[in-house]
Amino acid sequence: MTPRFSELLSGVLLVAGLGLTPVLAADDDSFSAPDRSVTLDAASRAHLGITTVTAQARAYRAESSGLGQVLGLDVLAQTDADLSIAESAAQASDAALKRAQGLFNADTGISRQALETAQHQATTDTAQLSLAQRKATASWGRDAPWRTSAERRALMAKIGAGTVVILKATFPTDIMAGGKTPAIEIVPFGRSLGATPRNAKPLTVSAVWSAPADPAVPGRTYYMLVEGAKDLADGDRARVIARSGEGRQGAFVPSVAIIVAEGSTWLYIEEKPDYFVRQAADISQPSGEGYVLPYGVQAGEKVVTAGAGHLLAKETGTEE
Repeated sequence: MTPRFSELLSGVLLVAGLGLTPVLAADDDSFSAPDRSVTLDAASRAHLGITTVTAQARAYRAESSGLGQVLGLDVLAQTDADLSIAESAAQASDAALKRAQGLFNADTGISRQALETAQHQATTDTAQLSLAQRKATASWGRDAPWRTSAERRALMAKIGAGTVVILKATFPTDIMAGGKTPAIEIVPFGRSLGATPRNAKPLTVSAVWSAPADPAVPGRTYYMLVEGAKDLADGDRARVIARSGEGRQGAFVPSVAIIVAEGSTWLYIEEKPDYFVRQAADISQPSGEGYVLPYGVQAGEKVVTAGAGHLLAKETGTEE
């Protein structure tokens, strides 16, 4: 992973996981929520340019967004070469040991020393195969969807033909929680969410499995086999969206309604004419040009889309 890609990955994970936690009330009965309201008169509202829109009801599924990069064929080819060499050597030495054992038992002139040499070679080659397998697991994880050299080579043929790629993607959360594979959407950089070029097949994910943990990378990393990938080249990057769970109802608000303060994300709701209350906003569910909020805002409520920064300054006493 290049330094630039690592930096970009950290940035995307910060936005996707946001590193921003909505402020929630404590369970302690003695907890008293701070006053986050602002009251304006008509003149002040007009001066600050406050405008609102009505939050709309919208269905959503739990979503996690990460960053992925296409791996080159050489990465899998090296693993295949290491395993193939070790497998071939182990098979050959095992066959030689069986022949030597048979000849020795039949007393046909093979010496004990020759038998012990065959045993030593078989043991050595078996250990080398075990080492190659452990290295493959360290690189590709325990659940890589190939078990034999024939399966590996069949996959490499598809990668070489450009119909399949291996994508390595990192998310802020565990997208395989509960052992269920989520619905995956891959959006190559430069392409809009949900858009597929004319005459191009949609990208589909045929397998997802956990990659070995890397302490240098925040979040959880996965490998994915992506079908219909003729438009993806080695090193290409893409946004990867994982959606799981049953459909739920939330309130859609435009992204311009969201502000950041105190390390969290917020918006202002106009609870009654010219009376605004700052509400924590969970923006983990992006949708188009905004977010579907799972709680905190009800469909039909008015949210501030212009002038929220002025309201925050007035509320916190930091206005100039």
